[in-house]
Amino acid sequence: MSGQIGILILVFLLITAAGGYLTYGAYVQSETTTEERTVSQWEVQQEFDHSATVTRDNTVFALGTVLDGRNTYFGNIAPKLDGSFSTGYTGESDGVEVTESVTLVYRSVDEDTGTVYWSEEQELTETATEDLPPDESTNSNFTINTSAVNSRLGDINSELGSDPGSVEIFVEAETQFSGTVDGQSVDQTYTNQLPIDIGTDTYTVDDPGEATDEFTQSETVSVPVEPSPIERYGGPILLVLGLLGSALLAVAYRNGGLELTDAEREYLSYQQDLTQFDEWIVRVSLPESVFDRPVARAASLADLADFAIDSNNPVVEDPETGTYYVVDDDAIYRFDPPAMDESEIESLVSLFEVNPTAEEETTDTQTDADTDDDEDSRPDTDDEATSPIK
Repeated sequence: MSGQIGILILVFLLITAAGGYLTYGAYVQSETTTEERTVSQWEVQQEFDHSATVTRDNTVFALGTVLDGRNTYFGNIAPKLDGSFSTGYTGESDGVEVTESVTLVYRSVDEDTGTVYWSEEQELTETATEDLPPDESTNSNFTINTSAVNSRLGDINSELGSDPGSVEIFVEAETQFSGTVDGQSVDQTYTNQLPIDIGTDTYTVDDPGEATDEFTQSETVSVPVEPSPIERYGGPILLVLGLLGSALLAVAYRNGGLELTDAEREYLSYQQDLTQFDEWIVRVSLPESVFDRPVARAASLADLADFAIDSNNPVVEDPETGTYYVVDDDAIYRFDPPAMDESEIESLVSLFEVNPTAEEETTDTQTDADTDDDEDSRPDTDDEATSPIK
C-alpha cells in the first residue's frame, strides 16, 4: 500500500506542478508580442463650392435668385459661375501655411492619345494663409463668365480654322500645404480640378466632391498576450486541487485511513498470484471420482502453483465454484479463493492500477482433521488427510 500512496502523492504533485506552471504563465510572466499601433492620424480636406445668380429677366426665376450647387446652370439668365475653393485639416497644430492658386484652363486634347493641341490659361485668384488652425478652412473665391469663355473659344476656332481635338474646360486649384501637424512635418502639393462643359444655352459643372488626404503615423509596441481560459482559470484550479489532494492524502495516511484490512490484503495477494501463475491454470470440471482422495488445503494460490510446478501437474480451476485443485495419485490439493462482495472488489480495484505485493503476510498453514463438507457440495471422505504445502 505504501507504494500506491507514493504513486497517488506523485500524481497530486504533478497536478500541483501543472497548475503552478499555468498560473505562473498567466499571471506572473505572461508572453508578449509586437504590433503596430497608430499614434497619430489626421487628414487634409479640400473641395469646390459653386453657384450662379440670375441676372437676366425671365418668367421662371426672379432676378437675384441664387442657383446653388447645381449640376447644370442656365447660361442665358445666369451666365456667371461663382465659385470658391477651400482647404482645411484636422489634427493638433499651432497653424500651417496654405497657398492656393486657382486657374481657368481651356484646351484642345486628343482623347485617344492625350495630345494637347493648344491650351490657354486664365488666373482667377491666388491666396496665401499663414498659421491656419485646425478645423478651419481657407476660402479662395473666383468668378467665371461663361459667355466670355464661349466668345474666346469662338475666336480661337476662327483663328485656327479647324480643331483636331476636343475642347476641355476646367478650373484647376493648386495648393501648397506646409507645417507641423501632430508632431509630423508636412510639405505637400495638391492639384484639384473642377470640369465645366459650356454649351450654347447651358453649362454643366462636374463637381468631384470633397477630396481627402489621410496621414497616419504608427509605432511598434510590445503588448502582453492574453492568457487562454485554460491558463487563466484551469491553472489556479489545478493548483488548488493538487495541494488539497496532497494534504488530504497525507492526513488520511497519518490517521490510518488508507491501511488495508486483512481481507483486502488477502484478496490483493490472491489477484497477484492469479496473474503470475495464470499459464499454469486450466479451467475444467473434475470427475466425481477425483474427490475420493484425501484433501490437503494450500494457504495461498502461489503455494498451490509451486506444488503443481514441482510435481509437474497443472492447477485446475473449477469453472462453477472457482476453487483451485492439484490432483496426484495419492491426494487432491485445494485452494479456496478469498471471499469478498462484488462491491468491495470494485472499490478495492478502483484504488489500484497494479496489484501490490502483500506486505506482512502470514503464511501459517492450518490443518483440520475434522473438515466440514465442501462448500461446492463435493463429497468428503472420513479419512481426509490434511498436509501443509510450502
